Amino acid sequence: MNVGRCVIERRDGPTVCGLLFYRDAQHDSHLQWTADLGDPRQIVLRLYPSLETLAIVREHCSVLADSVLREVTKH
Repeated sequence: MNVGRCVIERRDGPTVCGLLFYRDAQHDSHLQWTADLGDPRQIVLRLYPSLETLAIVREHCSVLADSVLREVTKH
């Protein structure tokens, strides 16, 4: 699993959404996500994999989530 760019597409108050690009052993893909930063003690991150990438996202969920969280918390 190679994680590429994490792109923030939109900020609407405490809600942030975007795309995370990655490459697994078989192909390049992307993952849609949203993060709710409204509570400073808790970040709610939602990942939206396609049916084709669901198994890969489940297997590498922590790596993908960490990449998104690094991006949204640095701004």
